Amino acid sequence: GISLDRWKGKSTLALGRATAKELNQIGITPFKIAAEETAEGIVEELKQLNLKQGHLFWPHSAKARPVIADFLEREGIRLTACPFYEPRPHIPS
Repeated sequence: GISLDRWKGKSTLALGRATAKELNQIGITPFKIAAEETAEGIVEELKQLNLKQGHLFWPHSAKARPVIADFLEREGIRLTACPFYEPRPHIPS
């Protein structure tokens, strides 16, 4: 429900290089890519930001660990978490 034009006006933090590449392909340029491509890496990046007045939108896998949400809750940072997709195993033929 978020238009690309509206999203382009927001700050986007990418989990890793592959996510950043996908975002760039739809016209979204992340301001930062996590150095460690894990939920813990995202938390380390978030710790460097002043988010007390922020509101994070977190599209994620339905199987995502709660590391990011737990951190934001502990810090009192507003969050809209959105399970965006259900991962499927890829079994090579």
